[in-house]
Amino acid sequence: SFHDALIESDIALYEATGAGRNRIVLFEDWMRQVMDRRSETEAMIDSALEGQRFEPHFQPQIDMRTGRLIGLEVLARLKTEDDGETLTPDRFISVAERTGQIVPLGKQIIEKALAHAIRWQDADAPLAKLSVNASASQILDEDFLPFLTNLLEATGYPAEKLTIEVLESVMLDGVDTGIVKAVERLRELGITIELDDFGMGHTSIANVTSLGANRIKIDRSFVITAIDDDRTRIVLQAMIAKADDMKIEE
Repeated sequence: SFHDALIESDIALYEATGAGRNRIVLFEDWMRQVMDRRSETEAMIDSALEGQRFEPHFQPQIDMRTGRLIGLEVLARLKTEDDGETLTPDRFISVAERTGQIVPLGKQIIEKALAHAIRWQDADAPLAKLSVNASASQILDEDFLPFLTNLLEATGYPAEKLTIEVLESVMLDGVDTGIVKAVERLRELGITIELDDFGMGHTSIANVTSLGANRIKIDRSFVITAIDDDRTRIVLQAMIAKADDMKIEE
């Protein structure tokens, strides 16, 4: 029917948009199943946002030279309403990014993470440095900077102890979309900016500071390859040495 054809064309359009610009996509049956699953996930995310069921989990960051704990990476988790199962980001992040739900989701995670850090401090634990991932849509959201400013002021959490992690690919793709300027405003607030998955794109160490980053997180696959590959190891060592010379943390 005409109604079904209209729905199928919308689904194909959605797939084409998600795949990038200037693409032609024809509807296939599997797309409807994918769309149904996405709709279910979107509804689950909405319910979790309303029920405050997104939770921060914390992964220790260790200085390999000293063995000291130097911070905590904040990881998003979703606790389901029915059975309390804890879902990892691969179950919801891609849909949240497509729908824009990543913006309120990210805020909920940051709010709870900072609250945890302050409670630990009140219990006589050292105030933890926190690293939080942020997507392009979060950083470009006009309320993101005011939200962070107000949150830091309300909690008393020092801006210099907070790191926002941004994918290297996001920064490279976002040069013309205002991401670099938005990141610079975060730096002015005192927040550290870290390029995540560094080494997977085309950024040189010399260009890191021009993208507004204080720190780089070298991609795990690059480090693993360097263990057995002499050429990759030499590149990695040179990269680290250059970063040290430029006072860029890694």
